[in-house]
Amino acid sequence: MKNKTRVSITKCKSYNKKDLKEAINNCVSLLGGFGNFLNSNSKIVIKPNFLLAATPEKAITTHPLFIEAVIENIVDITGSNKNIVIADSFGPATPYNRTGMERVYEATGVLDVAKRTGCRLNYSTEYESLSYRQGRVIKKIEVIKPIIEADVIINLPKFKTHNLTVITGAIKNMYGVVPGFTKVGYHLRFADIEKFWGMLLDIATFIKPA
Repeated sequence: MKNKTRVSITKCKSYNKKDLKEAINNCVSLLGGFGNFLNSNSKIVIKPNFLLAATPEKAITTHPLFIEAVIENIVDITGSNKNIVIADSFGPATPYNRTGMERVYEATGVLDVAKRTGCRLNYSTEYESLSYRQGRVIKKIEVIKPIIEADVIINLPKFKTHNLTVITGAIKNMYGVVPGFTKVGYHLRFADIEKFWGMLLDIATFIKPA
């Protein structure tokens, strides 16, 4: 079979940061290590799932200690945190503006992660409409600026259920590159389940996370 995708799975005992960091490093090492995807000059965007301003205990958003462990592993390779940005465009329950971002960052615990690691949080609401002629369902995609400017996108989804796609994972998490209420418009345009999935696949293929 051609074009097989390599998948790496490792077990993690807990949300203890030491365990997380070790498990993540082992998992990525099976794919060649972080150095296979980035270098010290790479502009890196950490793309979590920040659906709304929810605390980690609610298991709705990517856990902050998981994000922190990934960042620490990256810094171990690159030797610097200066090119790392955490960015996501969350769902319509929280306005995609500076105030909304502050609420989400504080509630999810990632504000503290940024303080501890020294990496930056995205506060820009800028986006661009990009052409994707190869798209099977969507030919033009609105994408938030930090994603466009990144050399490497590290996709950190939250594994959970979804009313349209049954589960939400790595592919569905790329929907967060679409700005704010634009996602609502996409939902209306692609209300059919097959078209919605096709649109998600187009976005993930276009963005090409690491």
